[in-house]
Amino acid sequence: MSQGVPGTAPHPILQKALVEAAGLPHSYGYCPAEGEVKLREGLVQEMKKHIYGKDVDVNTSDIALTAGCNMAFVASVMCLADEGDEVVLPVPWYFNHQMTLSLLGIKTVPLPTFASNGFLPSVENCKSLLTEKTRAIVLVTPNNPTGAIYPPSLISSFAALAQSHGIALILDETYRDFILPSNLPPHTLFIPPPSSSSSPSTTTTTTTDPNWRSHIISLYSFSKSYRIPGHRLGSITASPTFLHHVRKVLDTLQICPARVAQLALSLPASSSSSPSSSSSPSSSSSSSSSSSSPSPSSSSSSSSSSTHLILHTLRPSILSTSTSLSSRHALFRSLLPKTWNLASQGGYYAFVKHPFKGRSSQEVCRRLAGEMGVVVLPGSFFCEEKKTMRTEVLGEVGAKRGVMMTMRNGEIGEEEAEKISRATFESRSRSSGGSGGGGGGGVSGTGRRTEVMDVADDEGDEITITGKELVELTLTLEGGEEDPDRWVRFSVANVDDEQVREVCERLKESEEVFGWEVEGFDVR
Repeated sequence: MSQGVPGTAPHPILQKALVEAAGLPHSYGYCPAEGEVKLREGLVQEMKKHIYGKDVDVNTSDIALTAGCNMAFVASVMCLADEGDEVVLPVPWYFNHQMTLSLLGIKTVPLPTFASNGFLPSVENCKSLLTEKTRAIVLVTPNNPTGAIYPPSLISSFAALAQSHGIALILDETYRDFILPSNLPPHTLFIPPPSSSSSPSTTTTTTTDPNWRSHIISLYSFSKSYRIPGHRLGSITASPTFLHHVRKVLDTLQICPARVAQLALSLPASSSSSPSSSSSPSSSSSSSSSSSSPSPSSSSSSSSSSTHLILHTLRPSILSTSTSLSSRHALFRSLLPKTWNLASQGGYYAFVKHPFKGRSSQEVCRRLAGEMGVVVLPGSFFCEEKKTMRTEVLGEVGAKRGVMMTMRNGEIGEEEAEKISRATFESRSRSSGGSGGGGGGGVSGTGRRTEVMDVADDEGDEITITGKELVELTLTLEGGEEDPDRWVRFSVANVDDEQVREVCERLKESEEVFGWEVEGFDVR
């Protein structure tokens, strides 16, 4: 349950189409840097018919295809930020995003999220992180690694925040097809608000500005929904103006996206290529994924226009996979030992707090793999490396002495620790000589960025640190938890129901086998 990969091969119809597409004479050549126009048109139709609603304001010119969703992120960030600029990532984060930013010399600004709130990011906390160097906020929903599904209202609030600060909101929607139809649309950012003359809309959450193109960038992956990760195909939905710059990056990095998968998905559908929900290999592994379950796309398939593509015929299979994943999540939730705390789940993933007191997630995952045959990923893989040195914030003239506040999700990073070691011992004179809110005697507990920071090191000596990058103080670690590094990511995508049962049994057995102290905190 470690890898976020599809558990089955592509649908037989797509497998056949891939073979056919590979034999086409033009499949060996280049295509436009932004991808095949037929597939871009087909993706817009899918977005309108099955994801966001028929009123969505997205056109073919708003779409560019990429060599996977990671390439979509790389190209987008390269067009938004330069070395030394900043991008906000909620923590825990998708590590490829953070690695991309580091590779490009762009500063990652962590936005801590907490189990007490289902690992949903806070708009207010994010606002406190923004500076003149901020170029974008990145959200992944459904989330990797936590599985948290962000409500449309929360996404709209982040969009409004980004727009008000003149920065981009990048939405990685790799797992959007695994939100059940009853919970769609995932957001309403692409839907123009109703005009004053129109009838009242039944949609309760709308974007604050009809011009989503000024600040929204949406990323998507074909890897998960169509089960073709090796074919590397993703997309960017953004303004044509932004995509003009993206095309230059894509032409440099990828030349063009891999063509065979594009051609296969954009082949015309035949009358025989209409999969029922039961024809998805993944549906057989979940008892509640009935082949008779209703599919909103089934009735529309027969009445489609002549532009009906292989892409469109696979929607019932995707719905079946989504239903199967939902059922498997429910099974995992019901069988998980009561001492293992499930905080959030959705898409491919579940984020669980292990019960072993004082043991890190890496320690636990290492023993689970070696002794129990259960391979999962430690939560520490999805956040920055932590140091042991903490700060004690001194408020105005030391008034807040003793209030423990921490930086960057609980610990000081290597760069900050180095600056602390070089700092001069100035704070005593500054604190005693300063007056009130004058020249910078201390840091108030607002959690906002500051130019000057007075701290106490491990020896109790007061020192002053300056620099805009030494910022974002939070009053608590992990919502008050003493052991924040106890989270483990489970993937339910590449296992069947029987394997889920066996894993849960082995988790319970591990409490006896490991011989560690166990804490029980069933919150279900």
